[in-house]
Amino acid sequence: MMDAAKLRQVFQLAEEQKGAISSLRREVSQLREEADALREYLAASGALEPIRFWTLMHRRKFAAACAKYGLTLDVSWNNIVDVQAVALMIGLSAGPTAMRAACVTSKTVSVAVGDVRSLCPGHVYVCGGFEGTLALNTMERFTPIIQKWEVLPPMTEARQYTCAGIIAGRIYVCGGWGGPQPVSTVERFDPDSSTWDSMPPMLIARWGASAGVVAGRLHVCGGLDESRQPLSSVERFDPSVGIWEAVPSMSEQRGWPAAGVVGGLLYVCGGRDEQREPLSSAERLDIAAGPHGTWERLAPMVEQRAGAAAAATSGRFYVCGGAFGAQMLSSAECFDPKARCWESLPAMSSHRAYVGVTAVAGCLYVFGGSDGNQCLSSAELYVPSKGAWEPLPVMNERRSGAAAAAVLG
Repeated sequence: MMDAAKLRQVFQLAEEQKGAISSLRREVSQLREEADALREYLAASGALEPIRFWTLMHRRKFAAACAKYGLTLDVSWNNIVDVQAVALMIGLSAGPTAMRAACVTSKTVSVAVGDVRSLCPGHVYVCGGFEGTLALNTMERFTPIIQKWEVLPPMTEARQYTCAGIIAGRIYVCGGWGGPQPVSTVERFDPDSSTWDSMPPMLIARWGASAGVVAGRLHVCGGLDESRQPLSSVERFDPSVGIWEAVPSMSEQRGWPAAGVVGGLLYVCGGRDEQREPLSSAERLDIAAGPHGTWERLAPMVEQRAGAAAAATSGRFYVCGGAFGAQMLSSAECFDPKARCWESLPAMSSHRAYVGVTAVAGCLYVFGGSDGNQCLSSAELYVPSKGAWEPLPVMNERRSGAAAAAVLG
């Protein structure tokens, strides 16, 4: 045990230390007051910038901490986090439009854009149509790989019973019913910039037409004129010269036909004639035959259809839905150019007339249309290898008489 003399010494030392600490605290407090007054004076005289002063203080403290704990700054976020992988996941979920916006702020994110495009087999664009009472100018895009719809900038005009085609990755939307009358106007959408541009108008105003692109030129076939009479005329647009020209007419007048391209040949089928009767006939245009091409009659479809839509994939020409009088059809069929015959397919899950159809990665995508009672927002997918239809997420809007097109990559 500590004796009384040593205990008194410890208490005395403690008292001395307390006194010294109190004295130091008073001196520190006085120095702080003087430092504060000095900073205020220097700042008032313009000799000191407070922000720079505190920035320098922070740097000095941070440097001291780095030296004490051995922290080095020869690494970046790319070394710590796999930014490209994260950006890829975000891009696949958010879609290409959001990715393009993110690229503006990050070079690392921009590297992932190529990965997103390479993994996406294509995108489906659906524009215009009507939702039951009004024509639409809206447009939306479906990304198959993530099963997601994305709203895009609207067209400059509202259009129903319009048609569209893809040239060099850009979407050309032609004609349609604009309100009081059909229009001849054409506009083009650039997916990379998400902008619309006005293009030269068609030779005549037409609605309920169908379109296909052959050799980089857009062909618009049939449709109805201002008097609701079906047309047999065909015109095509060459973007390299920026003009429309007439090409040989089809063998029949066709309002609301279905069209598509297989092997460089333009196929057109169905529609309604001048007596408003639905047609089962089909024909194709060979642009290499003669100065402007020659039409060839084909075997008729299994069913008569008006207001159907068509798309080509894997060397076959697919036709879906349509109307037979007041009856909306759920049936579909395809034409095999090698066998030169039509084959019935399994029926769609819904009756659909004035429907949008396109193809991506060997599969058929069908959107909207009318079931006879209302316009539809539903969509479905046909997988030829399975021979079956599968449901897809619904569109943001109900659409009948819309145009559908697919941009690859």
